[in-house]
Formats: sequence, C-alpha cells, structure tokens
Amino acid sequence: MRQAGKLGVILLQFPPWFPISRSRKDYILACAQRAAPDRVGIEFRNRTWMTPDNQEETLGFLASHQLPYVCVDMPQGYPSSIPPVLAATSDLALVRMHGHSDKWDSKDIYERFGYRYSDGELAEWAPRIRGLAGDADITHVLFNNCYRNYAQVNAQQLAADLHGNDDERPGTLPASGTSAERSISAA
Repeated sequence: MRQAGKLGVILLQFPPWFPISRSRKDYILACAQRAAPDRVGIEFRNRTWMTPDNQEETLGFLASHQLPYVCVDMPQGYPSSIPPVLAATSDLALVRMHGHSDKWDSKDIYERFGYRYSDGELAEWAPRIRGLAGDADITHVLFNNCYRNYAQVNAQQLAADLHGNDDERPGTLPASGTSAERSISAA
C-alpha cells in the first residue's frame, strides 16, 4: 500500500483497559514514532480520555503532536463508549461510524457491527461532518464493513447528503465537492 501511494493513515485503536495517564500518552507518542513516516490516527475505547474533565487535555495533547483524533459514533452506556465529539486535532480529520447495535457487547462481530444507519441518522450527521471538514484539510468517514453491503450503502447515502443531492442516493460516490465530500470511504 505504501509503495502504491494508497496508505493514508494507520488506525491505532487503544483498548478499554487503556485509561488516560502520562505513561499512556508517552506510549501513544512512541507508537506514532515507530510508525513514522506513516501517519497514525488515534481512537480511544476507554472513556477516561473523553470525560468532560479530560476532553480538553486529550484533544490538546493530540493537537500539540499533530495526531488525528478519531471521532466515533457508537452506542453509549458501555465501558468502551466514547461520546460522539467531533474535533480536528491535525490537518486530517477521521470519523468512524460504528452504529448503534443493541448488541454492542457481543463477541460476534456481525451482531456488534452489523448496523445500517437510517436516512434520518445520516442526515443528522452530514452537517456535523461538514463542520468538522471546515477545520481540517482532509476528512475521512469510515463505516464498519463486516456485514452485508451496509458500509457501502451508508457511505453513498452520506455522500449524497453532503452534496444535498437525493438523485445520487445510493449511486456511485460523487467525484466533485469539498475534500470532506470526496474523502468519504466505506472501510
């Protein structure tokens, strides 16, 4: 992928047992340094990183090191739940759309990630993503792709919402528009 120029960012997802601390921040920096010159995006699964008391510190830490924060949409109320905070901490913004499965704690990935967003949910996300894209040069939105064609269909629907064009639902992704609109991918 690197040789073909197709490697955009390496997603580093830190687990639920990885709470905020100085040593954990040092570890994140060490991971980013090991991946260099490739870029990494940082996704947390421990809520301590994004509690109201720690959110500013976490986003400031990532911004000071130009590490993209991976914004997430996921079910709330679980130990791994991160609130859907949209923030650009570098020139690259990333959003992962995990969905809202009522079986989020399942070990079966099809139950956990087999979620198809409704038209209404995507229509609510479009202006939020457009706003995030205004704070970054490049914005990528990724849907879980482990169940049927949900990721592709939802990516096409969101792209149409970003363009404000119902004629493109659920056709091919448009080739024109802002970087956020061009960068929606189903992965």
